[in-house]
Amino acid sequence: MWLYRLAGRQLHWSAAVLKKFFSLVPLPTLAVVALTLVSQFSKLLAFFLPLKVIILIGSTGIPRYFPPSWAAYDRDVLVIALSLATLVFYCTYLLAERLLEVMAEKGAAGIVVRSRKLVLFSNQDEVASQAYRKLAAGLATGVLTGLLGALFAVLYPAFLSVMVAYVLGVSLVLSLAAQRQPKWRTKLQENASGLVGLLSGAGFLLLFAFMVLDFLLWEGVGFMVAIISLLLSRQLLGRLESVIKDALWLHGKRLQINAIFFTGHQLEKAPENPRHRKLWELLTLCER
Repeated sequence: MWLYRLAGRQLHWSAAVLKKFFSLVPLPTLAVVALTLVSQFSKLLAFFLPLKVIILIGSTGIPRYFPPSWAAYDRDVLVIALSLATLVFYCTYLLAERLLEVMAEKGAAGIVVRSRKLVLFSNQDEVASQAYRKLAAGLATGVLTGLLGALFAVLYPAFLSVMVAYVLGVSLVLSLAAQRQPKWRTKLQENASGLVGLLSGAGFLLLFAFMVLDFLLWEGVGFMVAIISLLLSRQLLGRLESVIKDALWLHGKRLQINAIFFTGHQLEKAPENPRHRKLWELLTLCER
């Protein structure tokens, strides 16, 4: 299908460019991936722990869905401890974001210096820097997606199944529509950025509706697992939305990025003149 083939080619090309980045600046690239993971999980905990504090303040004792080991502590002590933990995780998030920005700038600068290419167009350094940041962020999001997928598979498999089914279903419908109606393909390409944001919001609402139905019609899961799953899904969908928008930008700059980092690539694809082809054929003859 058209959309799957396009995504496959984009992933293959992105992997080739990332391989080039790892060969040029391996340590900054690994640091960007690690700091992205630390930033995202710290942000999650910084927004999740205040919910527990509010629940504790509004309860007369320790709620039954809290860890049993917490029952040994006084409620006020737990409130203070969770509040301090929230502050620690938020400071960790801010520090990770700052270090992430520094390492991304360092890696981008190293990419520009070590690529050792002549100046081919006016904003060559800017394109190289942005390509590095976007591809490194995409790699970090891929790792984050794998970790969260494994976590959902353990904590809430049905939730993961609905998420995967939504992504596959939407991509299948869009691919079939684009394959049968060429005008739909043009519209998808022109409005891809706005459509990705719309589908991300719709996916979160679908997951929320499924969670409510799971509690009303079936047994559901634990209260804390439900909150964690909802927060993680919103964070994951937001990251995937950013990655897809970055992929659209990279696809538009593909020829320029190839010209910077690879040999044997042309900056522009011009139609071949038949006379030029005849000239090259004459030069390859055994007897000239």
